Amino acid sequence: MRTTFISTQTIQNSPRTSIIRLQQELTKTNTELVTGSRADIGLDYGVRSDASVELRNQKARYEAMIQNNTAVSIQLKTTENGLTDLRDNAQEFLDSLIALNDASASPGTLASDARSKLDSLISTLNVSDGRRYLFGGVQSGSAPMSNYADGAQASVITAFQTAFGGRTPDDTTISDITPADMETFLNGAFAAEFEEPAWGTNWSSASDEARSSAISPSETMTTSVSANETAMRKLAMAYTMVAEFSTSNLDPKTLEVVATKAREILGVAVNGLIDASTQMGSVQARITTVNDQMTKSTENLKSQISSFESVDPSEAKTKVDLLTTQIEMSYSLTSQIMKLSILNYV
Repeated sequence: MRTTFISTQTIQNSPRTSIIRLQQELTKTNTELVTGSRADIGLDYGVRSDASVELRNQKARYEAMIQNNTAVSIQLKTTENGLTDLRDNAQEFLDSLIALNDASASPGTLASDARSKLDSLISTLNVSDGRRYLFGGVQSGSAPMSNYADGAQASVITAFQTAFGGRTPDDTTISDITPADMETFLNGAFAAEFEEPAWGTNWSSASDEARSSAISPSETMTTSVSANETAMRKLAMAYTMVAEFSTSNLDPKTLEVVATKAREILGVAVNGLIDASTQMGSVQARITTVNDQMTKSTENLKSQISSFESVDPSEAKTKVDLLTTQIEMSYSLTSQIMKLSILNYV
C-alpha cells in the first residue's frame, strides 16, 4: 500500500497550478483569435517553423526590391527627361547652324546661343535627385561637370593661341586663317580638349562606368548614363566650337568650316542621345515587367504564409470559450477547497 503526504496547503495549491496553465493557454488562444495567426509558430511546428521564416524572408526581399525599383524608376524618368532636353536643344541648335548662310543669321547671335546651350548642357548633366547626381556614373556623390569658365575655357583659348600664333578668337587679324588650317585645328588640338586627359581635368569628374541596379534577385541592369558618354562630349565640343570660334573676324569660308564641323558633331551627338534614351526606356519597361512579376510572387507568398500560420477563427473562439469555462470552474473549485480543512475530519 502506497501512502502520500497531504495537507490543507497541498489541497489548496493544487487547483492554482491548473489555473495558471489555463490562463497561459487562454492568453495564447485569445491572441490567435484577434490576429488570426498562430501566436507561437515555433511552439506549434517545432523544426518545421523554418518554412515560415523562409517564406517571410522571400516576401521581404521581393517587397524591398519593388520599393527600390520604384526609386530607380523615378531616377530613370528624371534621366530620360534630361536626355530629352539635351536632344531638343541640340536639334534646335542644329537647325540654327543649317540657317547660318541665311541673311538673317548672325555669327555673334549664334555664338551667344551656343554659350547658352553649353551652360544648359552642364546644368542638365549636374542634375540630382537629392541623393545622387544622376549623370555621375558610379561617382555620384558630387556634381560631375565643372563650369566652363572654371578651366575648360582657358584651355580651349590656349589651344587656339598655340595653333594660330598667339592670337585669340577675338583678334581682328585672324581673317587669314585658312579653311584647311581651321579644319586641322578642329580635328586635332581642339578635339583633344574633349578626350582624356583634358576632359577629366577640365570638364568632368564623372566615372566612365555607369551605375547599375539589381532589379530582381537574378537580374542587374544599367540604370544611368554617364556624363562621359560620347554624346555628351560631342555636345560640349559643338557648343564650345561655335561659342568661341563663330566670329565675324574669320573669313566666311573658314567660318563655314566651323559651322559644318559643328553640324557633323551635333548629328553624332543627337543619335547618341536617342540611343541613350532608348536604353533607359527599355530598362524602365523591364522594371515594370519585373515589378509585376514580383508583386504576383509576393501575393503568392502571402497566401502560403497565411495557409501555414493562420488559425480557424471558429475553432479559436470555441477554444477560448472552453478555456474560460474551465478557468471559471477552477476558480469555483478553488473557492470551495479553501473552505475545507483536514481538521474538520480528525
